[in-house]
Amino acid sequence: MALDFSIGRTLLPNLITVTLTRPGTALAVTVANVQEQAERSGDRTGGSPALLPGTDTTYNLWSLDLGAVVPAKDDRITRADGRTFTVLGVDRCAHGARYRCHARKDVGS
Repeated sequence: MALDFSIGRTLLPNLITVTLTRPGTALAVTVANVQEQAERSGDRTGGSPALLPGTDTTYNLWSLDLGAVVPAKDDRITRADGRTFTVLGVDRCAHGARYRCHARKDVGS
């Protein structure tokens, strides 16, 4: 008997709907039941010895809601309020039932 890691995913608080896009392709998937973790602000190293302000967050996307799409580094996540985030890395969790996308808010969004 296989474990179903997606049971109860819609019971998580404050679920949002996002659009996942892949630059340079026609991929654009609307994904419901996404759990967003609290945003973290701080200085990030950039360019010469400069510190740039940045905002990071993590999105949990369920493969059941993604269909055949697998999130990847450099994908874009767009929230309903128009803010966009670039995926910095993806962790495959719960035997592939969930993807944890570490993302940084795009400048100007």
